[in-house]
Amino acid sequence: MTQKRFLEGLDHARAYAARHGHLAVSQPTTHDGFTLGKWLNQQRHRQRTATQRTATQPTRLGRQLTALDTWWNPPWPLNWQRSYWATRHHLHGMPAGVVWWPGAPDEDQARQWLHAQQASWQLPQPGQQELVSGLARGTVLRCRSSGGASVREHGT
Repeated sequence: MTQKRFLEGLDHARAYAARHGHLAVSQPTTHDGFTLGKWLNQQRHRQRTATQRTATQPTRLGRQLTALDTWWNPPWPLNWQRSYWATRHHLHGMPAGVVWWPGAPDEDQARQWLHAQQASWQLPQPGQQELVSGLARGTVLRCRSSGGASVREHGT
């Protein structure tokens, strides 16, 4: 990846996270004409490959993306992470200008999703349990970024 592409992607990730609170975007997501979803999927793949191959700490970019969204590269399915964020936003307030992907859960579906997560407490990852517990208690993790830009998100 070129330095220019690295910096461009990171700038778009910062702006997206500042506006939406997360980086759990679907592959077709664009941000100001930049293919953010595709770029993030490539970074997730690179990070997982580097970590599996060398059993090392996150890459420089991985650390920077983690500073924006702790769960930008979760070990569980990204669809689960998007459902978590949709539920969080429905239950605890949505940032102004959030644009949902087609088929995103409405508030009733978000509550049903949370209930289903609590009912089947055998989630495969402790991090998922922590996130669900936080939603149920009314405590949520905050995104650690600032800025903003227009966003268009579509696809799942």
